[in-house]
Amino acid sequence: MREALQWCAVLSRGGRCGRSRYIDLVSKRLSRTESQELTRAKLIESATRLYLENGYVATSTDQVAEAAGFSRGALYSNFRSKEDLALAVLDAHTEEQFQEIAAVAADLPPERFTRFETWLTKSMGDRRWALFKSEVALSARANPELRQQLAARDQLARQALSVLLGRVEAESGNPLPAAPETLARAILALAKGIAIEGLVDDEVSPDWIIDLVKKGLPQ
Repeated sequence: MREALQWCAVLSRGGRCGRSRYIDLVSKRLSRTESQELTRAKLIESATRLYLENGYVATSTDQVAEAAGFSRGALYSNFRSKEDLALAVLDAHTEEQFQEIAAVAADLPPERFTRFETWLTKSMGDRRWALFKSEVALSARANPELRQQLAARDQLARQALSVLLGRVEAESGNPLPAAPETLARAILALAKGIAIEGLVDDEVSPDWIIDLVKKGLPQ
């Protein structure tokens, strides 16, 4: 859960992580630890691209290692399994989302809601990520450890959003239609459902969820 703690740090204090750290490592002479960190980052980057382009199930670890320019052994020295690599890809994506939520929380009304609307629309509209997450979730049916890891990450996402919703409620002085935790669960569940539905129906739009959120949240 090291990555989860890093997300919470980003949300509460801000900070530099993810791709900016990757660029720093490339631009200087590397220690052994930094070299391993760079290898891991390149593998995650290649896995992300292949999973989103070709699908999680259709992409093998050998293909990821080859695309990153490493051997199969190098991949498995950084990740225990294909599932472990998938979690790392999810963590990197979620870290970006947490930074976006932190940016939303830092805004003042009404700019905050505008940025939140943009974030929600983007989250629901990215069908490649919806497909990837669905494939990983389906593969967890027979993998209790993976199921547990995915559930823990979902919980962290709900907590981050509920913090934002709680701040909106406190600053507006008007009560939310439900507890922040409940609303966060509902919004994320609806967003996930819309994204999945969009995989088979090109005309699915997230606009109605945005309208619901507008009506339900104090401005």
